[in-house]
Amino acid sequence: MNTNLLSIDNEIFNTMRSELNAVLQHIMMEMEKRSAKDAVITLKLDVFKREEYVPAVDTYMSDRSTTVDSLKIAYKITSTIQSKSETKGYTPNGYMVEYDTINECFRTKKLKVLK
Repeated sequence: MNTNLLSIDNEIFNTMRSELNAVLQHIMMEMEKRSAKDAVITLKLDVFKREEYVPAVDTYMSDRSTTVDSLKIAYKITSTIQSKSETKGYTPNGYMVEYDTINECFRTKKLKVLK
């Protein structure tokens, strides 16, 4: 995979993905504590593109100065436990969630069909 491709998998989102995973684990714990059935996690991205001047490193090569489009992405992750929920899509069937007491996190597990 090209690591320079601008996508959620890009390394510039490493911290955001890690924080999103932590929020997911936290909301699952809170749902367990409160016996809640529904929760919402929202990820908001604000994308800013600005023209930025990049000076030449060597003063003798001032003709090498240029402008580039710089990118800044701000994110906000919010979570809410709800008593009412509206759903527009689902993850695939055939999985269960269970708490891993050794690693203290929730994991998914594919259900096995009993014969």
